[in-house]
Amino acid sequence: MKFHQCKAILASLMMAASLLPSAAIPAAAADVRKFDLGANAQGGWTKVSAGDGYNAGRGWGFSGSGVKNVGASGRNELSDAVQFTDGRTTLNIDLPMGLYRVKVTLGNTSRTSVYMENMLQIVNMTGNNAVDEILIPVTDGQLNLRAGAGKSGTAFSISAVEVEKVSDDPTLPSTIWLCGDSTVCNYYPLNTSVQGGWGQMLGHYVDKSWNIRNMAASGQYAKGFLDAGQFTPVEYYGKPGDVYIISIGINDSKYYNGEEYQKYITDMTQRAKKKGMEVILVKQQGRNGDAQRNPRLGGRWFGGELENVAKQENVQIVDLFNLYLDYCISIGADKTNQLYMNGDTLHPNRAGAEKLAELFSTQFGAKPEEPEPMHGELIQDVHILDAANQNLWTIENGIHTGDKVFGDRNFTFTSVPDYLQDAEMLRSACDSKKFTGDQATFTVGEDATVYLGVDSRLNPPSWLGIWTKTTDTLIDDGNPVVTYELYQREVKAGEKVTIGVNGDYGTVNYFAAVKRYEAPTEPTTEEETTEPTTEEETTEPTTEPTTEVIIEPQTVTGDVDDDGKLDVADLILVQKYLLCIDGMTAEQQQTADLDQDGTVDVFDLALLKRELLK
Repeated sequence: MKFHQCKAILASLMMAASLLPSAAIPAAAADVRKFDLGANAQGGWTKVSAGDGYNAGRGWGFSGSGVKNVGASGRNELSDAVQFTDGRTTLNIDLPMGLYRVKVTLGNTSRTSVYMENMLQIVNMTGNNAVDEILIPVTDGQLNLRAGAGKSGTAFSISAVEVEKVSDDPTLPSTIWLCGDSTVCNYYPLNTSVQGGWGQMLGHYVDKSWNIRNMAASGQYAKGFLDAGQFTPVEYYGKPGDVYIISIGINDSKYYNGEEYQKYITDMTQRAKKKGMEVILVKQQGRNGDAQRNPRLGGRWFGGELENVAKQENVQIVDLFNLYLDYCISIGADKTNQLYMNGDTLHPNRAGAEKLAELFSTQFGAKPEEPEPMHGELIQDVHILDAANQNLWTIENGIHTGDKVFGDRNFTFTSVPDYLQDAEMLRSACDSKKFTGDQATFTVGEDATVYLGVDSRLNPPSWLGIWTKTTDTLIDDGNPVVTYELYQREVKAGEKVTIGVNGDYGTVNYFAAVKRYEAPTEPTTEEETTEPTTEEETTEPTTEPTTEVIIEPQTVTGDVDDDGKLDVADLILVQKYLLCIDGMTAEQQQTADLDQDGTVDVFDLALLKRELLK
């Protein structure tokens, strides 16, 4: 694995970066074919109008009629463009077999993705005349290229295409492929964007011989990454010597639980390994403010599920959460604020993305750690009793210190608070037991934190006075109108905890979490492990993605009136703003901008309505 070994080398390479071509892209060839798309011809450029169908004699043209000439806000060859309208028509350019550098400059657009060779290749370029370039193998004598929707309902166009051959061998150089979301993806202009994704900056911290392909997208989740076709070129071009980095999960809890998440991560991991690629799983960094929390968070965003996959598939896992948390603690709250977008606790600015990329690079190339044995000694006295002192729940073989204890019936939520995903506890699905009755008593054999979820439609029972209410709420997937306010309480080993539930207060859900302590040197029990299968069923890549990349918003709050809940009052505020009846403060506009495109518009209103309907 090629990566910088010391800060001195890193610093010198970064100083020289501005003098080098893009990472792993060979120096420009003498002959570059330049195509000016639109109605105006420019000197030195080949004019390609929307009406120019493909002609084998000249070796270029459009495959269909789903294009039209449009204006653009740039100068010279960038003052016009061709808009793609049907999702099928491509610009076809005859080329001998080989490896080509393709540079694309967009027309006027909000968000546009670029397809080449019938696959999604550049994800979500944003802004008028945005520029990006990648290496593309051409093996069939023709390059096929088109613009596609990055954002549903918006126009997408291309102003210019430049193509140069860099090798007769069509094989891509060793490539780092990235799967991720808004904290990983590219922002434009690539060299000067205010917001940044750490995948965008990774080239500054790894050897320049790597070809980096960032397939991450704002708002994306694991299943969406597969469905939108972002994994297709990874699997199609992937080969031994390539690395596939998976850093996704922030948005996944809006769509499914940890079990589903783990299924999709496992699927991509196995398919990449089958192509001979090395896979690195990344526990994603936390939010601004995590460094000031006490007790310290152990992780966020399905970190436990990633550990499960890493152990089952014997792949490397990078704990970027704790690497970044340690750094933020070391520099303090004020300097940490300077690493985030203004008023945003999730998204790093360019400086924050640089730091995340640097921290990741310190682990890039490390050997996968050997799976740790199950820790802790057996606790025999963990049980849960009802009012009649009858055993409601018997844990087979007891539990071990480090285990997180839940009830015997699945109960999933659309999101789980950070402390229920704490890495100091057993990472598992958020299960609980729903019960009603006079009361329930349980005893935990180890110091523990007990969490209670209480139906928010009910008045809190008086006995909850000894509990501490948290700021989090949970939403029952099976009954979306019900939310649960969370309470917590610290208990000591052997302490009996009684929950005085009765029919007047409806259903209460309890969670018991056993804290980890130092494992004994000689564990008294051995845990049964499951060996990974040697052969996994895989799905062959499709030649054409089934859907355009229509990215969901990565952080949906919509709490415009800042009252701590999402309701119709927030919807009314946005409607009045769009109708010019009432104004909104800058902070309210930022909250209402659900698709994070810098403007509050009807798309944000539609997203807000969708969240309310959930």
